Amino acid sequence: MNAGYGRKVRGWIKELFDGMSIKEKKNYIKHSLMFYIVAYSMFFCTSYGIIERYFFIRARQFLVLAVVAFVVQLATKRVLFCRKNIIPIILGITWMATWPILSNLDGIAHASMLTVYDVLTGAYLTFFLILFQQFCRWRVLRLLYAACCVGTLFIPIAHIIHFALYGHPIDDTSLMGVSQTTLLDWWSWLLAYIGYLPLVGCIAVFAIFFAVTYYYGNRIYNTLVHRGGYKVCAILLLILAWYFGKTVLPRYSLIHSWNQVQTYLAEEKMFQQNHAELYADMQLHDPENTAAKRAPGTIILVIGESASRDHMQVYHPDYPYEDTPWMTRMVSQPGVTVFRNAYACYNQTAVALSYVLTESSQYNGKRFYDSDSIVDVAHKAGYDTYWFTNQGGIGKDDAPVTMVAKLADHVMTPAGYEDHIVYDGDLLPFLKEVDGTKNNFVVIHLMGSHALYKFRCPPDQTKWTDGEPASEYANSLLYTDSILQQIFDYAQQNLRLQAMIYLSDHGENIYEGHHPQMLGFEQVRIPMFIYTSAQYMQAYPDKSLRLRKRENAYFSNDMLYDTIAGLLGATSNHSDSHQDLTSEDYAYHRDNVMTFLGKRFVREDE
Repeated sequence: MNAGYGRKVRGWIKELFDGMSIKEKKNYIKHSLMFYIVAYSMFFCTSYGIIERYFFIRARQFLVLAVVAFVVQLATKRVLFCRKNIIPIILGITWMATWPILSNLDGIAHASMLTVYDVLTGAYLTFFLILFQQFCRWRVLRLLYAACCVGTLFIPIAHIIHFALYGHPIDDTSLMGVSQTTLLDWWSWLLAYIGYLPLVGCIAVFAIFFAVTYYYGNRIYNTLVHRGGYKVCAILLLILAWYFGKTVLPRYSLIHSWNQVQTYLAEEKMFQQNHAELYADMQLHDPENTAAKRAPGTIILVIGESASRDHMQVYHPDYPYEDTPWMTRMVSQPGVTVFRNAYACYNQTAVALSYVLTESSQYNGKRFYDSDSIVDVAHKAGYDTYWFTNQGGIGKDDAPVTMVAKLADHVMTPAGYEDHIVYDGDLLPFLKEVDGTKNNFVVIHLMGSHALYKFRCPPDQTKWTDGEPASEYANSLLYTDSILQQIFDYAQQNLRLQAMIYLSDHGENIYEGHHPQMLGFEQVRIPMFIYTSAQYMQAYPDKSLRLRKRENAYFSNDMLYDTIAGLLGATSNHSDSHQDLTSEDYAYHRDNVMTFLGKRFVREDE
């Protein structure tokens, strides 16, 4: 049987060369070398910072592309650069070129390995599509071919749009946001920053491209008259698909970045596995001196969303929108400190809150999954814990905030996201579920000023109606201000409120949103205030005085865990007094506070 298959294969190969003129062979070789020059030139021109010897090594390795190109031409009986191959050639070259060129325009020196595999991916994709064309005589495969071409076009188009918006190609930081963002969030982002007409235009372009590739698919395949022609193409197609999928595609820049993101998310899952051991290891320094014992009652943490102090009148009295009337009044009240120099550690919710809610920070190098959380601290200090969220509910996605939220004794989220807009005011009734006779630690996670801003404030509470981004954003901040007031008033009257903290996960550029590739400080300048009651100030006069004196202190929100521990009187072997605003050991100032996960110092913020 093996001998019979061997004879068939030899027969197919013989037929590939039968009847081929010297001129045709020379043309195939010429086109193979042309393709080699295009691919290697792309690698050579976009790779920096590597030794000269490496360029010569790759020059030899890229010769494999020339050999494969020659075989593909033999199998399809046509030269590589011809009219019938125009779609695969264009798609392949865009894959070769888009990420390397945009990355170099971005001014970043890249590892040559990523550039190499972007070029190789584009090259093998070209061969794959050319071979696929040979089977377009069948309608089902023609539809599949058209779908493959559209899917292939999507990647470079996405890179280009992303670059046009943010000046950077898609990378792992961008994909981190994608992996932990709901479809509803993406739809809101698309509507806010691209708009209906461009979206319709993009959809139309892809639809037209699909129709074109389908229509011409029936006209560009060859009639391979030699007996083994289709079989040879099928075998080559399978070999290419196997090699492409196993060796080349996983090292393509986008796939490589996606795999890194998935590794990160897998590490987050280790948080759940390590939690019990970490919690048992936490030992309070002075368990008899907790706020639950010295100032019993309720402590509330309110986490805002996309709130920027740049657009708040409490920080800028001349700001044209009166969007923080309650906070402005509260500044003069005893026990209230509005911090003037608070920054977010990052400008994406999931990543930022993985630091905000746990002992991991930019300064201690701890991993999320090796850290205790603010909920753990509250439990150790003797509090019942509550988590109210308007961020889409606690579902299957094990993002950091979800994992920490699930540690609370009571988790509540409004119903009806599928049917109508849920406003932050819908969280207020949950406060009635809190037992005011007990010690309670309550976390309230707002939707705040998340895009689209006009959907964050109920129509009957909208004050500015000109439709401008600044006014829509101001409406969202005004609504947040009213929510904070209602939380404060209810807790004071019913829950024996001892302390209330408000801060945002990150800031916002009201015209471009917040994006991992945008490193502008407007995206990390956040509001933050802490209120302490008269009873709390009497129980902890030194801590209260330090908070007031540190109104102008520099602070990043990944130090919140340690500040919460200090505020609760629950410092432990899992907290750092140097990151605690209530401690005399607080050690951070303008020159050493960082943001963007340590990529920038706040001293750079002018």
